[in-house]
Amino acid sequence: MATPELDRIVEALRPDEVALRDWVRPRLDAGTLREMAALDYGMQIDEHLRGIEGLLNTRRLPAEIEWNPREVLELARYSGPAAARLFACMVLVRADGTVMPAETLAGLVDAVLELGDEAIEPAVRYLAWCRRDEPGVWRGAPEALPFLTLGLLLVYVMRPATAGQAVVDGLARAFLDEVTATVQAWEEPGKALRRTAGGPGVAGLAGAGRAVPRRCAPAFLRRRRDRRGRDKCQWCSWMLRSGGRARAGTECCAWG
Repeated sequence: MATPELDRIVEALRPDEVALRDWVRPRLDAGTLREMAALDYGMQIDEHLRGIEGLLNTRRLPAEIEWNPREVLELARYSGPAAARLFACMVLVRADGTVMPAETLAGLVDAVLELGDEAIEPAVRYLAWCRRDEPGVWRGAPEALPFLTLGLLLVYVMRPATAGQAVVDGLARAFLDEVTATVQAWEEPGKALRRTAGGPGVAGLAGAGRAVPRRCAPAFLRRRRDRRGRDKCQWCSWMLRSGGRARAGTECCAWG
């Protein structure tokens, strides 16, 4: 939970949900967008492309992202031009059901670093909005919030010669306080933080330190249809793509 000091700092950074999206939009040409749309083995390119274009022009970024273009955005996080990676991470980091939010946030920070000074201010404003509003899986997940605060701090200190020491100190204090709160609140804080950062399992997002039943945690119960027309939750879909041992209908999939 944010403190009054953190609230003041975040508001001073001028939070804006679409500042980063509006900055990156003219840096994504038609060729780059089509390459992104083709990442799912060239399947449903036109549908993915329409979904991406919709996200580039919508007034507000949605919490729920349809299969087209979510599948290719998840793949775009890891490869391709920095502007494409930034866009994919930016959309997913605030979306519901993102399996590894801290890893996605790290991809966003890395892309900002690669894109240089011009990307920093809109990224600060976007991450300030994320920290204030706690969208997607960040909400109700105190073990995840330290990573969001850290991401904002890392991007803020990139500002060329304009980073205020009071803001840096305040964000650093907030980060340490949030980590301390996680350590004190959970029986297994290390597992909570590792899972949020992209380690094995989903307990870090479903409620760290508690056993996950043999079905998917509620945060991941979002129907997604695989290529054979079967319904799977997002966690199972990710595990199957990444070579994990979870199988639809057995280890964790609630849709059976």
